[in-house]
Amino acid sequence: MRRAGILAATVVVAVIGVGGLILFFQSRDDAQLEGGGGSKPGVVAPEETDAELVRGNVLLTYRDPADEKGLQTIALDINGGPVDPDLRDAGTVVLIRRVKDQGERIVARAYQRRLAAQSPEDPALREFIEAFLGQGALKR
Repeated sequence: MRRAGILAATVVVAVIGVGGLILFFQSRDDAQLEGGGGSKPGVVAPEETDAELVRGNVLLTYRDPADEKGLQTIALDINGGPVDPDLRDAGTVVLIRRVKDQGERIVARAYQRRLAAQSPEDPALREFIEAFLGQGALKR
């Protein structure tokens, strides 16, 4: 009987120890640490420091007027409707702007990050927005 109690206690301690180790190593995962996670979408772009981006907003710029509707659909979906000025000031909205002379067809911009895309349907756009919306310099 005493052996069974010792064995049960040993198993409980081992399970707790393994769980603790898993939590410890998971907390040290680079993808979760500030500034880590080299697999984030887009590229580092130190020049992307527009005031809207500093707050944490994401800006989608486009060259071809035909892309406006698709980008508006994305923005409306993520913003939950038209841009609310208070949310814009808080840095939590997707903004759209036409830039006639930009080299790329579509560019997603966040604070010091950017991603070029060839269509509004590119899944990388939403991935970029999800990764960086609300992550401006003022949020760090």
